[in-house]
Amino acid sequence: MRVGRIASLDFRVFIRAHRPLFRQALLGAIIALLSITASAFPAYASAPRIIIVHSEPAMTPAFLRDWNDNLTLVRSEPIEVIPEELDQRPYVHLALFFGPEWNAYIDRGEAVEDLGPEQASEHGRFYPMAGGAPPLIIIEDSVDVVTNEGLRVLADAGVPVRVEVPPSAVRQGGDQALPSQMPALAAAGIGGMVLGVYLLVRRRSARRVSPT
Repeated sequence: MRVGRIASLDFRVFIRAHRPLFRQALLGAIIALLSITASAFPAYASAPRIIIVHSEPAMTPAFLRDWNDNLTLVRSEPIEVIPEELDQRPYVHLALFFGPEWNAYIDRGEAVEDLGPEQASEHGRFYPMAGGAPPLIIIEDSVDVVTNEGLRVLADAGVPVRVEVPPSAVRQGGDQALPSQMPALAAAGIGGMVLGVYLLVRRRSARRVSPT
């Protein structure tokens, strides 16, 4: 028992002596975790009030007017894509209406079908799944993988979410972790690092105490 009390006391002394170091390590871990969590969400976390999906004359425009559905669609997983890989992939245009004026437009009961893509605040593209290539949404310079929930939003609006393309038009990628898995994997890694430091400190503290 005496050895245990001495080890506990020595550990507390060690913690007090290195308190600034531990504070910096904890702060760094928190910042890293917050950064990883934030990276899971695109810059367009404030969703457009209205989205028009159009591709004249290939399809009848689809009008997305539910803010929650629009948020689900644009809240996708970032990915790096080589522009040349998109050259042969079919896509549809997106017209995105951001801003409080479009809330007022909806509240007045005006028809979104009267709007044209040229009135939109921003523009983008949706690339359906093609072969082994994932579904992508591009808004300005942001390229993201559309989540399953986002695909359901588009499918419910009558937008095709998968198309057939020649195999030569799709470049296959290697095995890698899915974007949705990355925050969880990184958080687990940070937790493991903190636990490892804690166990190392305890082990060193225990070695300093000799049995009586």
